[in-house]
Amino acid sequence: MRRLFVILIFWSPILFTFYDPYFGVVSYVLMNVIRPEQLMWGDRSAAGRIYLFTQAACFFSWLFNRNKEHLHGQDNPIPTQIFLLILFVSDMFIVTFFSEYAESAAWSSIFWKTTLFCFMMSKSVSSPKKMELLYVFVLIWMILLALWGFQQKFSGNTRMEGLGGEMLSDINDLSSVYVMYVPMAYYSLFSRKKWIRLGVAIPSFLIFVIFILFGGSRGAFLGLIVCMGLIFLRAQGVQKLKMVATMVFIGGLLGFVLAHIAPEGFFDEYTARLKTIKGQEDTTTGQVERESSSQGRIAMWQGAWTVFTKNPQYWWTGVGLRCYPSMYYKYFDEISAVLSEEDLSYIYNNGLGGKAIHNAQINILMSGGIPLAILWASLFFFSWQQAHSFPKKYPKIAQGVNLHNYANALEIGIIGWLVCMSFLNIEFVDFFYWHVTMIGVLNNMGKAQLQREHSGVEEDEEEEKASIRIATRRPAFSRF
Repeated sequence: MRRLFVILIFWSPILFTFYDPYFGVVSYVLMNVIRPEQLMWGDRSAAGRIYLFTQAACFFSWLFNRNKEHLHGQDNPIPTQIFLLILFVSDMFIVTFFSEYAESAAWSSIFWKTTLFCFMMSKSVSSPKKMELLYVFVLIWMILLALWGFQQKFSGNTRMEGLGGEMLSDINDLSSVYVMYVPMAYYSLFSRKKWIRLGVAIPSFLIFVIFILFGGSRGAFLGLIVCMGLIFLRAQGVQKLKMVATMVFIGGLLGFVLAHIAPEGFFDEYTARLKTIKGQEDTTTGQVERESSSQGRIAMWQGAWTVFTKNPQYWWTGVGLRCYPSMYYKYFDEISAVLSEEDLSYIYNNGLGGKAIHNAQINILMSGGIPLAILWASLFFFSWQQAHSFPKKYPKIAQGVNLHNYANALEIGIIGWLVCMSFLNIEFVDFFYWHVTMIGVLNNMGKAQLQREHSGVEEDEEEEKASIRIATRRPAFSRF
């Protein structure tokens, strides 16, 4: 049964991809939500073939169809984000060349594939309707994954570990993806299409929030709080009242659902876990005591920063992509000078190291040095600026789709991701780079719609549709 499902869901869309690469893009995005290896008992080789054939089909379909009307390039130029990604991955190869660790090559190869797919996405999602449909599919697929996670939680896998397949096996990483899509679920509540509001937006928002809470990730909880705060701040005038009313309704519904499905003792356990974010102050000594995982992360950050600042040879090419855990044991003397014995015990395993940094920003800096960090920061802030300024520069509606809502959802989503990545190693996860690519695509859609309105094309199209409706309207006395 599983193999039939895999064939139907993952292999069949390749046939449609040769007509329009958009179908391949949708299929590839969905297979990164519920990954094929999850349905094939961990068969990574078979899953790899599915990814390879889907990407190849997308690329060749674009080559053959790029001059056709549904992929017309005039309204769909290559976004600046793609050029920044090319610079980013090029610097990754330079870093790999100078690195003495083999794992760096694997990450640069993986990210080259990510960059290629982002290019295909930018050229295939060529209209607002296609963008809207893409995110509807993503939200539905993420609902299914979350429901699968709930089943796992109540079957004994209390933290829902391993749910995200090969790339997102850690529940904290997967929860961060849900944080990034919570704004998309929220703004879908205001879609012009009733079936999206009722059938997709409400279920996805409720289920995503419950999933984040059930996952128990403290970083994801902070990201969720930041996202909801920004949603409120971005609302203007009457929209704030609508948002408050919506959140009261959704919050009440969420509380009702949680009260009936949450495991016994869940709320006490969850609030106790959240309290470890700040730590507890000892009333006698005044020192702040933290839970071991939190203290270990802070110790890793301090140690990594010490190694970076005291070794100028790492400033330009870093130590290699995700290679710091393999090499920081060499700098025990430098790190021990800034950490206590207790902190050292958290990050050294019999003097061998091997602990992850758990901070993507520091990880990028250590992996590739200052140039790679600057390129990543440029990609983030350029995309944020485009999304943030979009409502002020471009029309609100195009092809019946509210572009402003998508701009807000994408902007707030990447900010929530930024909060989460401050506690995790998720700097190379595809979902973030798809978001920044779609910001560039959305910006192109806004420019195209503005040009159409200035040239009067939009009005001509509306008049033509109105005349067709009048011409085809039956007279009142018609019997048929």
